[in-house]
Amino acid sequence: MRRHWLTALAAALATLAVVGSLSFAARRAGPAAHGPGQPGPGAPTASPPADPAALVVRDGDTVEASGAVVQVPGKPPRFCAPAPVAAVGSIDGRPQTCQMGVDLAGLDATRLGPDGRALLRGTLRGGVLQITDQGPVRPEPTTGFDWRVPCPPPDGGWNRGRPDDNGLHEFIYNEHPDWFRDLRVTYPDGEPGAATDGPQPRTVFVVEIVIADHAAAERAVRARYAGDVCFVANPGAKSLADQQRDLERVRAVVERLMQEPANGIYTMRGGDAVELDMVALTPPLLERLEPVLRLIVANPWLRPVR
Repeated sequence: MRRHWLTALAAALATLAVVGSLSFAARRAGPAAHGPGQPGPGAPTASPPADPAALVVRDGDTVEASGAVVQVPGKPPRFCAPAPVAAVGSIDGRPQTCQMGVDLAGLDATRLGPDGRALLRGTLRGGVLQITDQGPVRPEPTTGFDWRVPCPPPDGGWNRGRPDDNGLHEFIYNEHPDWFRDLRVTYPDGEPGAATDGPQPRTVFVVEIVIADHAAAERAVRARYAGDVCFVANPGAKSLADQQRDLERVRAVVERLMQEPANGIYTMRGGDAVELDMVALTPPLLERLEPVLRLIVANPWLRPVR
């Protein structure tokens, strides 16, 4: 019975592997920046990551998730995970189902939202979600960014305009990623609006230093960039280089898993912990992730309801 369950779930999770990568040379500070200790847009909430073991889904478990439902004549309705692949819709007029998701039983199509999305709860058995409850999709939690400058202004105030910052990025991301964390942008005049015309808001780079010799790092940055900078000391935190090393360790394990569609991992993102988005965290997948478990945050789409 266990082998039948795993085989059925493997068929349900068939997908294209999508690998997210982290490149120091390509990363640039932008308006999606945040102050020390504050989550930026898309960042995890302040609550600690869930224990991976508590997220494991077994055959017969009750699970829930929000997503789009695709209905193709002659096939079971399909519940689609938010994988970043163009796998929902039609190609050349032919119906196209999503590859990242699970088949459904017991769907009430009349209760779907106008966009075909729903919050579904049910029993995952043999790779099929047998629906026991459905309703509207819950609103996604909103996450802003902390635009405040975590430093007092210098004598004379912050400058208007920003000098060329290519040298600053080159120094932090390519020359000394072991000294710094991600470069951030803050706005001393308040939260910026969406307008692209007119005077641009003043900006201040936040440079977070992790090495003990804070003064030496600050002098080196000043020598490469003449614009406004706010320096923050964070000794002992993971540097950009630490994050990259962790990502490479995780990638060595996870890329192989992403090449096997049945595993259902569709996104990998670097950071203090490497985030893995997946359809479901099954016992076999948890076992295969064991070598890098302390370096990752598992983010399964189908979550158990205990």
